[in-house]
Amino acid sequence: MVRIEISYSGKRQGRQNKKVINMDTITDEYMKEMLAKSKFYSLLILKAGPKEIAPDQIKIVWEHGRRNFELQAKGLLSIVCPVREESNIKGIGIFNVDKEELKKIMDEDTGVKEGIFTYEIFYAKVFRVICCHRKHHLSTFLAFFISPILSDNVRVKL
Repeated sequence: MVRIEISYSGKRQGRQNKKVINMDTITDEYMKEMLAKSKFYSLLILKAGPKEIAPDQIKIVWEHGRRNFELQAKGLLSIVCPVREESNIKGIGIFNVDKEELKKIMDEDTGVKEGIFTYEIFYAKVFRVICCHRKHHLSTFLAFFISPILSDNVRVKL
């Protein structure tokens, strides 16, 4: 059994909240509680465009990456996942905007404008799920994906 203890500061200063989850005892009530806390995001699948990335276009891809950092700094791009395997899919992004706004954002992307990338947008409901079986994998998952999303006031204990 994996026991997860999440401590976080409440809205009132100094107030400490704690949530303990035993992974082998996920109840219907817990599932309903988590589903009620879920939020809609726009999911972007970035794909290879009609143009190959030529050596002289690396700067365009670099600026695409810089823009991702800017979108994250503005709170519009929650998670960005470049795909490093040989594939038509080049990246996945989870955005805090609706599909129409994301289309506007992506239509201004240098890589999209140059034909290096194309994209598809989906509306996705996201909720926090811990789906790892080994404690090591779970701690890695929490450290890299969950903790940055929550805030600096959150402490995860396994």
